[in-house]
Amino acid sequence: MNTTIKPFDNINVRKAIIASSNRNALRLTRGGAVLGDIANGWIPPGIPGFEEAGGLKQDADLDYLANPAGDPAVAKKYMLAAKKEDASLPISADGKWTGGDKVLTIATNADPGKKTAEVFQGQMEQLGFKLNFRIVPQDTLYTKFLSVPKAKVALGPNVGWFKDFADPQSMLDATFNGKNILQQGNVNWPQLNDPAINDAMKQASTVPVGPERNKAWAKINHMIAEQAPAIPWIWDKSAFLASKDVNLIGNGYYDGQDLNYSSLK
Repeated sequence: MNTTIKPFDNINVRKAIIASSNRNALRLTRGGAVLGDIANGWIPPGIPGFEEAGGLKQDADLDYLANPAGDPAVAKKYMLAAKKEDASLPISADGKWTGGDKVLTIATNADPGKKTAEVFQGQMEQLGFKLNFRIVPQDTLYTKFLSVPKAKVALGPNVGWFKDFADPQSMLDATFNGKNILQQGNVNWPQLNDPAINDAMKQASTVPVGPERNKAWAKINHMIAEQAPAIPWIWDKSAFLASKDVNLIGNGYYDGQDLNYSSLK
């Protein structure tokens, strides 16, 4: 969610959207539980800081992230809070968005991402939002739209991020640090620019590798979740099939079969 575009600049609207999202349904577009755990935060399994952040339960204390199937009552609560904060927002008494303008949404044109985006579109419409839903090739999605702030895309349902190295900074700094917003090739897609988070990242980046560094980034992970800039929904896994006479070994870095270690039985 682009935090620089109305109404997604309102934190309560963003929380309502997360609360209303059925992340189980989103995951089913990829194949279900076999292809990944439901994500609540931003530090994934296998990265230092994951356990310190709460593991698979990270940020589940936040009510808008507590239910992976979505919670209409919590969504309504935050929509009404947004209305109370800003009376000009077109939000009805039952917590639905009633504005007529369509929200620019750029999605990929190939499945399974296209199907994921379509399910997300349906969930946004249930909350009352109307989307200007456009599909483009995945590379164009980044190079022309989501990674170019001047394109002013409000919603991007098909983005993902992978570690550059095994450290929580590689997951959080480029993607949520306001100091890293670029005019071209930007990967802070929500354009989150929270001074407290920026400062915390600057300090955490200098902490030596070890428990204290993990704790510092785990705290930042929670600070990001509290700002509700995006919907975390899946920690990807890959399922491989092999003949019964093959010892198939997967590579955890490039997410494919590792021919260096796979062998015949």
